[in-house]
Amino acid sequence: MGAIKGVRYCQVVSVSDDTDSDLIKVKILPEDSAYGDDYSKLPYAFPLLPKMLHVKPKVGEGVFVFLTEEDNSMSQRYYIGPVISQDHRMFKDKFLYATSFMRGTPFKPDIAPRTKSEMNGILPNDDDIVIRGRKNADIQITNDDVRIKSGVKLVAEDNEYDMWFNTQDPAYVKVKYHPDGLRKKEVESVSYGGNKKFNVEFKEQKEQVKSTVTVVADKINLLQNHSKEVEFKTTDNADLITDDELKRALDEAYKLPYGEKLVEILSLFIDAFIKHTHPFSMLPPCNANGIPDLRDKKTEYLDNGKMLSDAIRIN
Repeated sequence: MGAIKGVRYCQVVSVSDDTDSDLIKVKILPEDSAYGDDYSKLPYAFPLLPKMLHVKPKVGEGVFVFLTEEDNSMSQRYYIGPVISQDHRMFKDKFLYATSFMRGTPFKPDIAPRTKSEMNGILPNDDDIVIRGRKNADIQITNDDVRIKSGVKLVAEDNEYDMWFNTQDPAYVKVKYHPDGLRKKEVESVSYGGNKKFNVEFKEQKEQVKSTVTVVADKINLLQNHSKEVEFKTTDNADLITDDELKRALDEAYKLPYGEKLVEILSLFIDAFIKHTHPFSMLPPCNANGIPDLRDKKTEYLDNGKMLSDAIRIN
């Protein structure tokens, strides 16, 4: 293989590749002028990015092409790209507009995205390492956390360069280490019940927290691949789990109970069970301490559905 002697900025004209090698075709001028619009005769360009990182340019985008032999259209071609001029143009930066950062071109960069307040939070900080999707999904690594984000950035349907931070319904997983601790060790009194007849207090030891994993979304599904209760297909070869299967999970998977409310109603049940007495076998209790409270709590939590979370489901 010869030494790389030339670098060209070229437009991508084809991404069809029957070898699955991420090969593309570009038109180098003036060397490729003889081919006209017959791209089938153009030689392929091979990616310089390692296969562990998959980024394939789109037709119409620009790439930097390295030639092993200057002025030889049949020399070996390697490419790096696509070339994206600014952070808000990830979806597709057209060949000519992507040159706005180059000297001597007639195109000027757009207004810096960071000057727009609605875009605060969707662009990476200088110290971050980010794997960025074309539209609204990223993996961001900061100094002490990893964020897997989807929908944090919203993009207008009629203009892929118009975007803003989503303050309503983003989905993300945040894995964070807290070097100084999120909170110090402490002991507090916790009470369940809330009425004079029944009140349980105990001391809860809060340990220092130094690592957290936070999952945020409108709905959260915790699904196992093989369930004896309700099974869902979680191995779709295109989407892992399809939208139709997700809709079914939202309807058919089990709701998780709120822990504190479950403890409260169980405590009321135990209290009523222990304290009530019967005059004789099979007769109604003569001392029904706690039973009215249990009935009220059953109506509030179970009959009205307030004990189960509609946001988190399992199978």
